[in-house]
Amino acid sequence: MTKSNLPDVKNKAGVKNFSCEVCGKLMHHWKSLDLHMKMHSGETQCHLCHKVLNRSYALKLHLFKVHGISSHPHM
Repeated sequence: MTKSNLPDVKNKAGVKNFSCEVCGKLMHHWKSLDLHMKMHSGETQCHLCHKVLNRSYALKLHLFKVHGISSHPHM
């Protein structure tokens, strides 16, 4: 996803926001929207309990804390 193909909306102060086409959530930065879209694509969903997390790091932490699975061999 690139900045040029993202939908944008201006708020009352004229500041550009980027809106999610799936849920309508507004972001101030296009990269935030890019990361947010991973939730909708299933990239950050736990394959064991199907919980959806907002970032891949949060998924790794969830897998370790809740399910005892470490993606790092030295954890």
